[in-house]
Amino acid sequence: MNARVLWKIALLVLLTANSASGVVKVIGFRHRHAGEKALSRADLNLAYQSFRSTLNWEPGDASTHILIGRAISLAQANGLPLEPLEGRQPEERFRIGLETVTRGIDLNPADSWAWFNLADFHQGFRTGRLRLAKMIRAGEMAGRPATGPEPVAPAGPDPEDAVSVAAALKALELEPDHFFYRDFLAKLYWDRGLMQDAAREISESMAAWPRIETHGILENDALIADLAGPVLDGIARSASSPYAGPVMAARARARILERVGRLGESVEAWGELRRLGDKIVEAECDLELGKLEMQRGNPEESLKHLTRAAAEAANEAQGIWALYYIGIIHSQQANHAEAVRFLRLHLARAPDSYAGYQALAGELERIGESAEAEKLYIAAVRRFPDNPSAYLSVIQQMRSHGRSKQAISYAAALRKVSPDYEGTDSLIMALTEESARKAP
Repeated sequence: MNARVLWKIALLVLLTANSASGVVKVIGFRHRHAGEKALSRADLNLAYQSFRSTLNWEPGDASTHILIGRAISLAQANGLPLEPLEGRQPEERFRIGLETVTRGIDLNPADSWAWFNLADFHQGFRTGRLRLAKMIRAGEMAGRPATGPEPVAPAGPDPEDAVSVAAALKALELEPDHFFYRDFLAKLYWDRGLMQDAAREISESMAAWPRIETHGILENDALIADLAGPVLDGIARSASSPYAGPVMAARARARILERVGRLGESVEAWGELRRLGDKIVEAECDLELGKLEMQRGNPEESLKHLTRAAAEAANEAQGIWALYYIGIIHSQQANHAEAVRFLRLHLARAPDSYAGYQALAGELERIGESAEAEKLYIAAVRRFPDNPSAYLSVIQQMRSHGRSKQAISYAAALRKVSPDYEGTDSLIMALTEESARKAP
């Protein structure tokens, strides 16, 4: 056999192997993608089964091992059943999940996300353990006379916390600029009453990235109230960061001050930002200052800022929403004709503004244009067909004008849109009875 033939055979073998490898990867990807979609909608059984199928094709895929552990963790933390592990004790489910997560880390020890999932996995087990203990206690106390309030667990770390902290710190070591890991640590420390540690982590997190809306833990009002000082300290340091800068820092400071009720200081912070920014930033500041002055009960000062935003950023979101708030102020002052005028301007420029529909319809009702108000409420239902409150507004409007029979169809549609809404059946019954009483 000559060299040319041998070369052709070798090439054919390589192409066949490459094709087979490609097929395996495609099949593995399809299973993993199905699992990720199932995980996103909390279908944990399908997610678990899909990820296991992925490993049948790609046993060395590190991320799939991590995702299996995540499915187990979510099931334990939320008390959800996981059929493939049904009948196993919590400790055994924990062991299975821990083995898969650590296997994923072994396959790719430089993956910070994998280390974070190890931290999160232990917190999921902790949540499940505490829930089970509470259920057992409730069962033991059933039928016994009350002996006072439920005892409060002492502050401090739990057994799972040491591993969670160590794993989160490892993730932070691998990806030191990822503020999310610091947020995780700050929340854990704050939950355990370790305020000094929580303050350090949240301050470093804000110094790294002061964009408020990216920090999920800042939605917790109690946490912000306790850690406002460190949060503001981190924001102040972020002003000199090349990744953030003074404009982003000033905006974050203004929003945090507003969140903790320091409205006067927030007004000053928005004023500082206005001096730093361009025309769009100025309009943003005018809008926020207008809203703050509304909260402080200064309508005239509010109108000054809002009118300027509406004029200087007429086609931008800031100016468009300034029109809305100008309309609200006129409504509060019982100047309903002016409120209608500004709300119409707002809605013409923001046709997807649900708040605009509701506010304008309410003002039309107040000036006696009930038919127009009803049309607008119905238009809101058509534009926002998945919003239950839109249906309720139509029903309330029709009902208040003796049109209960016409409202029944909207109540029936509400039941389809929001089957979990408990009052739909009783509402339909009440509307039916009202329409029957009014029938000749």
